Amino acid sequence: MKDYHSYQFGKMELAGEVLLALCQVIFTGILFFRSWIGCLFLTPLLFWQLKKRQKKKGKQQLSELRLDFREVILSIADSLHAGYALEQTISIALEDLRRLFPGEKRAMMEELYWMQGNLNIRVPVEQLFCELAERSGLEEIRSFASVLATARKQGGNLVSISREAADHINQRIQVQMEIEQVIAGKKLEKNIMFCMPYFILIYLQLTNPDYMSSLFHNIYGAFCMTVCLVAIYAADWWTDRVIEIEV
Repeated sequence: MKDYHSYQFGKMELAGEVLLALCQVIFTGILFFRSWIGCLFLTPLLFWQLKKRQKKKGKQQLSELRLDFREVILSIADSLHAGYALEQTISIALEDLRRLFPGEKRAMMEELYWMQGNLNIRVPVEQLFCELAERSGLEEIRSFASVLATARKQGGNLVSISREAADHINQRIQVQMEIEQVIAGKKLEKNIMFCMPYFILIYLQLTNPDYMSSLFHNIYGAFCMTVCLVAIYAADWWTDRVIEIEV
């Protein structure tokens, strides 16, 4: 099954991401250096952008998995309260996800399909959740798997234990969503500030090209532009680190 620690682009998705990053590199090279040599100089930026997009896609995938897992554990808790066996709750949770996201192919649905197949060969449910926790690295899934394994081995009221675990994980996810809503505005400000030097350069080159001519086609101007580019992308990297908050 899928390893969520590293996101892998599909073939068409990779082609689109490479094209997008290449356009950004060419645009930056022409704008800052007014030279195709400058574009070649910025080739490492292409790989950096692809790595950044891959990391962003991976976080989006984990965020979707986390939200879908919340629906799964709530469904499992309700099904256990209704009297179903733990193994039966997996199929019910899958049907609930299908109703919530009709026509969509989501990672959690694939995981539940995988669990169904393993349940048919008598693999314990708690072991399947432990494997999912290892592959995803999500603390919510790891906590639920640990509680589930303890309840199955040592006994106890599985219905109340699963409900308490579901409520706890649900609260944790809600806190994470509230944090993301708070920092959404900061992310927008960060993106605007990143684009501002580009807008300023475009404005100056369109309105007063002679004013900028001394910065092009000479080593001192190229050095100055290189320092500016490094500062812009270093600031972008640093702000990404600052607003990256995990619960």
